[in-house]
Amino acid sequence: EVGDSVTCIADNDGGDEATVGTSWFASQTNMIPCTVAVLRTGTDNDDFVSAKTLKDQGLTFSAATILNLAGGTTQQLSLTTAGATNGLLIDGTTTGNGIIISTTSTSAIQITGTSSATILSIEADGATGLGITNTFSGTTMILLNGTATNGISITGACTQGISVTGASTSGIYVSGGATQQISLATSAAQKGLYIAGTAITTGWVIDTVSAIADATTRCLNIASTMSTAFTTAKVLYQGYFMHTSHGSDVTGATVNGVTTYLDNTALSKISYNGFNSTLAGTYTAGAGAQAIAGFNMVPTITINSATTTLYGINIDISGVTRTSAVAIYAGRFITTTTSTSAILASNGTNTVDICNTTNAINISGTSTNGILIGGTLTTGISIGTCITGISIIGASTSGISISGSATQQLLLTSTAAEKALTVTSTVQTVTPVTVASTSAISSAAYITAIISDLTVTGASGVNMIEANQFIVNSNVQTGNWINAVLAKIDFKTVGYSTGTAGVVCAELDMPGGAVTGAAGTYCTFESEINLPTNYVGGGVPIEVLRASVWGAQVAQFDTSGALFSINATLVSGATNFWYDHDGAVGGDTVNQWLKIRINGVDKWLAVYDATH
Repeated sequence: EVGDSVTCIADNDGGDEATVGTSWFASQTNMIPCTVAVLRTGTDNDDFVSAKTLKDQGLTFSAATILNLAGGTTQQLSLTTAGATNGLLIDGTTTGNGIIISTTSTSAIQITGTSSATILSIEADGATGLGITNTFSGTTMILLNGTATNGISITGACTQGISVTGASTSGIYVSGGATQQISLATSAAQKGLYIAGTAITTGWVIDTVSAIADATTRCLNIASTMSTAFTTAKVLYQGYFMHTSHGSDVTGATVNGVTTYLDNTALSKISYNGFNSTLAGTYTAGAGAQAIAGFNMVPTITINSATTTLYGINIDISGVTRTSAVAIYAGRFITTTTSTSAILASNGTNTVDICNTTNAINISGTSTNGILIGGTLTTGISIGTCITGISIIGASTSGISISGSATQQLLLTSTAAEKALTVTSTVQTVTPVTVASTSAISSAAYITAIISDLTVTGASGVNMIEANQFIVNSNVQTGNWINAVLAKIDFKTVGYSTGTAGVVCAELDMPGGAVTGAAGTYCTFESEINLPTNYVGGGVPIEVLRASVWGAQVAQFDTSGALFSINATLVSGATNFWYDHDGAVGGDTVNQWLKIRINGVDKWLAVYDATH
């Protein structure tokens, strides 16, 4: 066309465009500038594009920013990819930023997708690179909204999937999600969630605040399912809490593995459990011995401090204030009728050691055994300084039942002025203390139901010693008869003795040597009757010894009974206990004499060989 020219820019021998076209330059002077409307059609091949046309389209260039985009009713930049191409590739090796977005609009970047496609995929090179970095003071840094399978999916061996720094109100805030708001999938040795706190002085590493509606729900739910069976002795921890001490901690500081706290001044009508372990389902044991425990504590600690006390379980309710007649228990154990026992304590020198409470153990209700202690123990129950060691109330069949083959089934040890055993009974219609012993031994054995053995080791000239006291106190009429001590042998129907049957047997073992200073008076039976100053008997009989015989066959006592029997190897003598000597008394002949002592003076009773 008019004005066009062709200029040679390199020597050549001439030819067509294919052979020498690169040595020539064509200049066109009558070109038509491309408008924005024509530019947007993308079909014109004749009009030229000027800088003004690009600016009108919203593209400008500067030294600080290579490309500026402005305008656009829907998108400022639209990238459509196909196949394995990249819609946008930013590759830089400087310390700058691949993309910087500064805007006051609703969303700095809005990315939408359909189906299960990945909306945004970011890969950062380098071990410490950041896929996205965002610094601003707006309401929400990244907002994800839609029905995608995953709002954010982080895969790959990155140092940090998401790093949130700065004084944000919420580092990550997730709202919505039909199934999970945050889903973490791990495999092998990965951590699903890792939280690292440094020098924390206030706040919490994890803080969950839930407003619970009228529903049965869980604020924190940790569930695990075995994908493969255990093949070796491994341990699965549903929750694992570990603390590493500093080493310079001061005395009095406390570390709690798990703390539960009910913050409610008006408890309403709910029941609150600080720790609740529910065992549900059906358990079928395999080979070997298995154990199921709602709470299991197995310390493997080494204690090198003489002032440290280790408690398997420490329950302290001393801070509880009771303002009404409500029951308060430090521990409560409820079992079924098929349970072996409510509490099992074993393998210790002291199986159960309880002290410093009003009721160390309070057992109530209908049960076969209140406390059952079995096994080989040094001491079944050891009770220290307390007001009442064991208090048993209620309509129990047996308050305390002890059986077994121990050296002592019940051993009570007292020192100083302590009482080893005190039985207090009021308005008692049954026997407060009953010792029922059954023996089927037919060999030569020494059989006793009760042994009261008092050993005196301290010499004294003023002590008053009594192995047993049986005292009845009454300031009222007592009834038909009253006995402080009742001794009885009941031969039932066909019982008998091949030797001596003595209801009461009194034995006195004198020392094997001389009595020091020939001191004391010794007897097998001592009778004391106290008549106080203001006593007025009115002639009622008082007897040192009273014998009664009853039954349908009392006549047999008339023929075979005797007042007493003396069975000993006696040597007759005028001053001896027995004197075999005939003597006249009132015209009768006395055959023998028995010595008695009245107020320290020897006297003799006359004994006849035959009735007179």
